[in-house]
Order: sequence, then C-alpha cells, then structure tokens
Amino acid sequence: MSTDLIDFTCRTDKECESYENAKCLNLSCSCTARGSNEPIECKPKDEKLTNIIGGPCPCSQPHSVCNMAQQLCYCTDGHVPSKDKRRCISEWVSLDMHCETMRQCQLADTFSACQATQHRCLCKENFEQHLGKCRAVLDISCNTDADCKGNDYSLCLQSVKKCACDVGYVQDRNMTACAPGAVYGASCSQNAQCHVHLGAGSMCLENSCACRAKHYHSEKQLPLRPTNSSSCEPLVPYGGYCRRYEDCQLHHMDQQLKANHTTNMQCRLGECACQDGYVAVGNEVCVPRSAGALAPKALLLSTFLYILSFITAL
Repeated sequence: MSTDLIDFTCRTDKECESYENAKCLNLSCSCTARGSNEPIECKPKDEKLTNIIGGPCPCSQPHSVCNMAQQLCYCTDGHVPSKDKRRCISEWVSLDMHCETMRQCQLADTFSACQATQHRCLCKENFEQHLGKCRAVLDISCNTDADCKGNDYSLCLQSVKKCACDVGYVQDRNMTACAPGAVYGASCSQNAQCHVHLGAGSMCLENSCACRAKHYHSEKQLPLRPTNSSSCEPLVPYGGYCRRYEDCQLHHMDQQLKANHTTNMQCRLGECACQDGYVAVGNEVCVPRSAGALAPKALLLSTFLYILSFITAL
C-alpha cells in the first residue's frame, strides 16, 4: 500500500514540509484545509512545474531560472519571454537567424527586420548584407571598389553590383553619397542617420537627433552597440515583463522641468503593475487613486490632465 510509505511522525514543522498545509503537532504531522483551520487528512504535495514565465518555481522552460527570494521563474540574462510567456527566447538575433519579434533583429542590427513569412532577420529595403552587417546601398552601379571612389566611405557590393556605405554611414536623401551617423542631439537631415547610433526608436526632429514618442534616451550601453553609444529605448509599458523593481521604474530627465519622473509602477509576478494607491488608465499609465468618490466627468478630466502632463514630460 502506498500509505505504508508515508511517515507522519515528526519533531519539527520542517519534517512535515512534504505535506500540504502541514505542521508538527504532538509529534505528528497535522494538516488543515487551505485558508482555514479545519483539520483534514494529510496528503503529499504535488510537484508542479509552471508553464509560464513569471509563475512559481520550479521552472521547466529552457533558459529560465528560479528567483529564490521571490520563488518565481524568470528568463536568464540575454533572454526574454515569448509573446505567450511560455518560453524564453534570445533577446537579440543575428542576420539570417530565426526571429519572433522585430526588436530581436534590431538589437543586433538597427537596419534589419524580422521578415513576416520566413521569420528570419533580414536587411531592410535599400540595405544589403555584407560581412554580417546591413550596409546602406547607393543608387550607383559598379564592378569594382574603384567605381565607387567618388563617394566617400563606399565600396562595391558584388552581390548587387552597387556601391554601398561603410558601417556607421547611411545614404543621403538622393542615395548618391554616404552620410555619417549622428548621436543624440547632433545635427541630422534624415531619420536613418540617427538610427546608426540611437537605434530604431530615434528620429531626426528639426534637424536634430531625438527619441520617438514612448521612448527615452538611455546612456546604458547595450550589447552589439558601438562603444560608449547611447540609445533610444522603449518605455516599459503597463503589463510589461520585468525581473526586478527597477525594470518598471524608468527615470529620465525632462529637458524643460529638469526633474526626475517615474512610471508609478512596480514589478509584481513578472509584470509591471501599478504601485499601491495607483490605478491603470488605458493599460498605459498609472494615475493616483482618488481618496474620495469623484464624479465621472471630474475623474475623466483629472485622468486626461495627468496623461497630458506625462506625455509632455516625454
């Protein structure tokens, strides 16, 4: 009988850990129903494996690890959850490799994209792969590098028989010459110049490189980015993946107010959720919860003004 293998004798509560809701009472393991003090028959714990990232340990997915303090499953460094949060996938993917998201490709090469039908990282239009990087192609035919001599920093790509720019340069608007990439705040004439150093989250705004809406300027150096380069990173959304409190607390400096702003979110069960005293609006921002009952119109107005101030701060 299986019950012959179960030993209910004990001296400490620890010796009863193999049973659900058990404590050691009178030298014997005693169990109670979950959420009450009603005594029930002791049964061995079921060893369950979570099938989602952010679920309780133990962790069954490859490239996942248990946070012992929180007893929750997270992806290891260099990996992020898949869209269904049931797998850990590579954070960045090289050219020609399998991809699931656009960001996987763009972290490895700004001018690549995850092709929808092939699910591979391929160079964008007007860019061609050369020595593992996407090179900007000019509208100039060639047979040798000498044919591209009149265009600074260019070489002849034999695969397409066209002149191409070196790494760190992109085509000008006429696609007849190479223009250097620009850093944050530097002069530019087109978005692609900003993408070289700041990534796809950047844009050329009033002839100066800036970050797009819902992005912030980060000084943190990213893998596969040029040394000492900054980037335009997406703001962590409500419900976004996180491993620690700081992942949901993106501090950025407002250029006009010169003050720190936070997202009023915290990391809870692997997702960015509103802090206590805040509620989510539109699944985007967390606003203070009213202490009293506001009329619907007043609540709507206060929410609108808060979101407006949030967007202005970006």
